[in-house]
Amino acid sequence: VQETVYIGQTLPETYNIHSLPMATLRKAVGDSKVPQVVEYLRDRLAGTGEKITVFAYTRTVVEELTEALSDAGAVCIYGGITTKQKTAAVDRFIEDPACRVLVAQINSAGEG
Repeated sequence: VQETVYIGQTLPETYNIHSLPMATLRKAVGDSKVPQVVEYLRDRLAGTGEKITVFAYTRTVVEELTEALSDAGAVCIYGGITTKQKTAAVDRFIEDPACRVLVAQINSAGEG
């Protein structure tokens, strides 16, 4: 029995999941969840002053979420930014009431 999976726009055809590298699957699954995550976060932010921290595995998902939530002042942390940039993002999230979302790449947020 061959297992197949269809993953939206990122992988437009049916693929044997065993033939794809794990990184490709991880990215495809993450990308496919962005619209639903944005909708959920907007619902959580509506009518409240709360701040939310979101973690994602891939940089593209971090960037997509940050862009989609820019109206909530979203900032992000991902691999490749400097310690100074990371500190500025965290400081803004903590100090600026208009910055309500911090989106962080899992492997990059715990360092520095």
